[in-house]
Amino acid sequence: MTRLSLMIAVLSVVAAALPAHGLTHGPSAPVDSAAVRSLQAVEQRAEAGDNAARFRLARALETGYGNVLARDSVRARRLLEQSAHGGYAPALNYLGFILYNEQRPDSAVSLFMAAADRGDLTAYTNLGWLLLNGRGAVRDPAKALYWLRKGSDKGSAPAAAMLGDMHRTGVGVPADTAAARDCYDRALSLYAEHEYRDSRAIADITGALNSLYTSRDSLPADSLLSLADRYMELQAPGVAMRFYAAAAERGNARAQSLLGKGYAMALGLPYSHAESLRWYLAAARGGDQEARRILAELLEITPDALRDLPPELAPGLREEESTPQYWQNLSAEP
Repeated sequence: MTRLSLMIAVLSVVAAALPAHGLTHGPSAPVDSAAVRSLQAVEQRAEAGDNAARFRLARALETGYGNVLARDSVRARRLLEQSAHGGYAPALNYLGFILYNEQRPDSAVSLFMAAADRGDLTAYTNLGWLLLNGRGAVRDPAKALYWLRKGSDKGSAPAAAMLGDMHRTGVGVPADTAAARDCYDRALSLYAEHEYRDSRAIADITGALNSLYTSRDSLPADSLLSLADRYMELQAPGVAMRFYAAAAERGNARAQSLLGKGYAMALGLPYSHAESLRWYLAAARGGDQEARRILAELLEITPDALRDLPPELAPGLREEESTPQYWQNLSAEP
């Protein structure tokens, strides 16, 4: 058998793509850099019958591992099947993923079940999704709930998001807005813990959360601000800006400043220079020092920026407010 010609000094763990609504193939051939420092070492272990190494080598041959080696889909498939037949859970899950995409859902379900029985986190999510949607198995929301809860508890962001969908829509469980929010928040927290970010899934979660917080205007401004900060930490600016906007409308200067930043930097909002100036002005008038400094800098560059705003965006604008010196002096105050 031809040896792999090039060495990799340290092979890193590649995070899995985890879409919130669909199957996922699981981790892309993670390699323990402390034990296996080259593809040649992985190949040696695979030849000796190590199923984990077979799986890792299969994924490397499938992808080319960053153009380090020539792709070989035939050998990759053979190694993957050997690893799966040997009972290696990630291989069982990934082979199930492949068979599902080859229009063999019944076989996929069997492999996902075998992987789940061996504790594979991604298989919990895949199995839950199939059972929830009746793909390759009789639709069974109760069993889907079992596997998705298990996945969420073990740290699967897609499983937590799907649980949120179930609670939001009342599929398989009674509709429960609070439970849905908790599940979506957990999904965002789990995504935030990993370098890998599934933008589409996070957008779906953001949209769902926005639909659930229809009563946000009844919350106190401080509560709105706390929620907004929380969602910024979870890297969900689309949700955060909704709360900042509600708090800003109530006169909270910090929220007004952050809303101005959202418009200026297109953070969860469409870019709008005028809206950004509107909210920076409101925040600066309300005592926010950061907004005052920003206005001073902007007016140094574009002296007529505030004068050019429509009157409804800068109500009662005074001449001194149009000068950078005015805001510089205020920002220097303790």
